[in-house]
Amino acid sequence: MIQKNLFDIVSMQEEDLKTLIRFVISEVAAKTQQELTAKKSEVLRPKHVQCLLGCSRSHLDLLSQKDPKFPKVIRLGSRWTGYLKSDIDTYLKTLGSTIH
Repeated sequence: MIQKNLFDIVSMQEEDLKTLIRFVISEVAAKTQQELTAKKSEVLRPKHVQCLLGCSRSHLDLLSQKDPKFPKVIRLGSRWTGYLKSDIDTYLKTLGSTIH
């Protein structure tokens, strides 16, 4: 079955191949955009994390670098960083259990 499909692709005309390639690229781009949109809704900006922890930006950066239990920074762009909300929630729960 797969060999037959590959043979069909190989024997396609150039214009049909270009159309197929454009379609595949647009589908991949749409899927990637959906994944990024889903991630953005689950990502907390550093300013929000500072408020949740009650700390300064420099302390947040220090936690990111020095505390192995602290969630890792994620990058979704050249200038856009954040933390996964689920990771921050887990971290806050572990902090709560160690304080009491």
